[in-house]
Amino acid sequence: MNRSSLGLIAWIVSARFSVAGAVQIDGGSLVLNFTGGFVPTSGDAFDVITCGSIAGEFDLIGASGLPLG
Repeated sequence: MNRSSLGLIAWIVSARFSVAGAVQIDGGSLVLNFTGGFVPTSGDAFDVITCGSIAGEFDLIGASGLPLG
C-alpha cells in the first residue's frame, strides 16, 4: 500500500481489511481505535488484514480509545 496510514472503521471486533492478492506495507501507521466501551485484555490478538501474502511492516502500531491506567 502506498499510503502513510491505513484507516479501518470497525463497528465489531472481527472487522478486517481484505485483499485477494499480495499486500506490501512500506511503513506508515496502524492505529486501532476502540470505541463503545470495548477494552481488550492482555494477550488479545486481532487480525486486521487478511490477504494472499504480506510483506513489510508498519513503522508504528498504536491504539486509542482506551481508559487511562
